[in-house]
Amino acid sequence: MANPFSATYQSWNSLLRSVFVQDDVFNANPLIAWTPGFDYVRALIFIGLTVVLLWSLRRGRESETTISLQIAGLFSFALLVAPATATYHVLLLSIPMAMVSSQF
Repeated sequence: MANPFSATYQSWNSLLRSVFVQDDVFNANPLIAWTPGFDYVRALIFIGLTVVLLWSLRRGRESETTISLQIAGLFSFALLVAPATATYHVLLLSIPMAMVSSQF
């Protein structure tokens, strides 16, 4: 099994696991040894990002510009909440960046 504390996952899960969860093998000295904090903070991040996404989707009118920005926001949101990412996933950001840059 892979190390869930590894920074190579580049995710909120691995960061929060390293900060809050103590493990004898992988993370003997976490910054804050509070295991429930992992779930609480992860939920707060997800809720916060979802609120920002929903707010941005609702504030625009139905125009071509707004729809492009909304799709770009959805792609970005998916990458932000992914449980594990890799460096090649940054290529997916080329889609929202192209949509946003086409508006200017």
